[in-house]
Amino acid sequence: MTLLSICIPTRNRINCLKETIGSIIDDGVEPNLYEIIISDNSDNDEVEEYVKRLSIKKINIRYYKNEVKGFYNSINALSYGNGDFLKLHNDYSKFKKGSFKYLVELIEKNKKFKPMIFFSNGELKAKEVITTASSFNDFIACTSYLNTWSSAFSIWKTDFINTKHDVQSVDSMFPHTSLIFNCAKNNYLICNKVIMENISVEKKGGYNIFFNFCVVYIEMLQEQVDMNNLSTKVFKKLKADMLSNFIAPWYFKTITTDKGYTFDNENADLNIKKKYGRMGLLKVKILACLRLFKEKIRGFC
Repeated sequence: MTLLSICIPTRNRINCLKETIGSIIDDGVEPNLYEIIISDNSDNDEVEEYVKRLSIKKINIRYYKNEVKGFYNSINALSYGNGDFLKLHNDYSKFKKGSFKYLVELIEKNKKFKPMIFFSNGELKAKEVITTASSFNDFIACTSYLNTWSSAFSIWKTDFINTKHDVQSVDSMFPHTSLIFNCAKNNYLICNKVIMENISVEKKGGYNIFFNFCVVYIEMLQEQVDMNNLSTKVFKKLKADMLSNFIAPWYFKTITTDKGYTFDNENADLNIKKKYGRMGLLKVKILACLRLFKEKIRGFC
């Protein structure tokens, strides 16, 4: 069996995809150790034609066209992988030089005990390159809302097979996060090394960011609390962290200002108030205004 499958769901981002694939095949890793899986629901044939050209060069890449809309395409990408280890990977997350080789070596070292490996890419600001957790509660405490990021997610093939991943068992917005919640583990490994560089995506968006994060995701977490898988303390800490460091910045970038994103902001204030109340919404607006003030000050300097 191939050691690693890089599973990439993609839609209409051929230029980003080329850079990301290039960062994999140019990193000096033995081709027999990995495969690249492309699950494409684009409106055109650009990706398919590109993959055909790569296949002629004997690159271990497989292409699948599907009509699945939205983020469930991530599950499709994972299901096509034949590797012992399946890494979900955004089409805009290219590897830094030498990092794909590092990833392969990390998987080799951990294939005996098969911990769930999570790639925070330095976002957790942890002092240690590698940290561990021995329970789901501790893992969520370590990763906070970053467990919603696709490129951070990976799963061993055996765990994927044994974890429910049909349409009814995973959330349509957060299918990979559902897999984390559905996969019972007692060993987690969090890699804090910066191994990826996100390519800028023009007009990123297409979904209601405040409904999905303030309502859907929080209700997913609440369900884990109700099932005694997640402590109330960790749940409250994550909510507060997300309000200050995710919701407020995105409110600034999509509502207070226009940074060119295409997210659906319908009922943004209402969706924030549903789970954070009036004071939570007020805090978001104050933090967004402070960002705007700082931006204008920098503009005068």
